[in-house]
Amino acid sequence: MGKSTATRRSATHKPATKRRRFRNDDLVAVDLFSGFGGLTHGIEMAGFTTIMAANHNPYKVEVHEANHPQAEHWIADLVDPGAADYHSARDLPAADLLVAGVSSYLVQAGETAGQPLGCVSFK
Repeated sequence: MGKSTATRRSATHKPATKRRRFRNDDLVAVDLFSGFGGLTHGIEMAGFTTIMAANHNPYKVEVHEANHPQAEHWIADLVDPGAADYHSARDLPAADLLVAGVSSYLVQAGETAGQPLGCVSFK
């Protein structure tokens, strides 16, 4: 058997393109597993300002960035501590609200464990 030649990637950070100016009383949020930004849109409708969004999929981050240019964006693995682009909760900016959509990693794990497609089982 041949050795795996997969290249390890490092986290990519895309800083906010617009300058942020928050008053002290603004409610700020961080969105993990942000996908295309539907949950981000909802929390912004609730009065929060999203300061950072993260996802492992570069295409989803690109779309999220187009829809929410004021936020800082991370292309990073938030699940596997052994990954080269892993970031822990210690790396996140301080926020009033931390939101997280369902990770595609968890959905895939459910599918391989015999769960119906799209269902996640937390045991």
